[in-house]
This record gives sequence, C-alpha cells and structure tokens, in this order.
Amino acid sequence: MFTLPDHPLGKLQQAVSQTTGFTAQKETRQTDALLLKIKDPALLAHHVSKKGTKTNYKFAEGIHDTFNFPISNTVNFLEGVFQKPIVGDPSLSGYYDFAFRWQDPQQKEAALNRELEEAGLELMPTN
Repeated sequence: MFTLPDHPLGKLQQAVSQTTGFTAQKETRQTDALLLKIKDPALLAHHVSKKGTKTNYKFAEGIHDTFNFPISNTVNFLEGVFQKPIVGDPSLSGYYDFAFRWQDPQQKEAALNRELEEAGLELMPTN
C-alpha cells in the first residue's frame, strides 16, 4: 500500500487501516467513456458567457438551462444523463450558457446530442 505518512491523506489511510484492517490501493481500469470535444468553434463561440452575465440556472422536467457556469457543470450534467464518465476537451474552459430541452424522457440522450451539435460540441466514444 502506498501511503504518505506526513500528509493528511496518508494519516487517513493509516487510520482506516488500523480501525478496519482494510488497506486501499490505487487501481487503474479501462472503461467506456465519452469525450466532449469541440466540433465547430464558431458555433461554440455563441455560447460563451458574456462578461457581466449573472450566474443563473433553471431545472425542471425537460429543461436544464445554465448561464455563466463552468463547462465542468455541463460535463457533470451529461455524465448523469449518459451514465458514463465524460472527459472534457482540454481546450474547453471558461464559462458558458447552455439551454438543454427535451420532450420525451426516452429520447433525452438523442435530444441532448442534437443540442450539443447545435452548440458546436460533440460526444465521442473513448476509453
């Protein structure tokens, strides 16, 4: 087991091991994931939050709107919908305005993929 004895995480590892008898180790596994990448920078530019935009959101049945939120917020939302880890393209940073809408919960993934495409983004399978 790898521990960092003078680091708080190392102390936590030691305490868990002493209390429960369990040890932890880091493990790397390949898994199916999705890459959120820029397909059309010109379309994406329309979704970059303007300076001075207030942070705002609206969540309801069939609606997920975010204004002036970091891209990580959108990645987290998409992970919940697609039930897979999503990795954001490293060139995606900053704050964006997105309005995701869908009518039929059975077609939610397809609707979000269309809206991502309209925003200049796409989800690509990766691992």
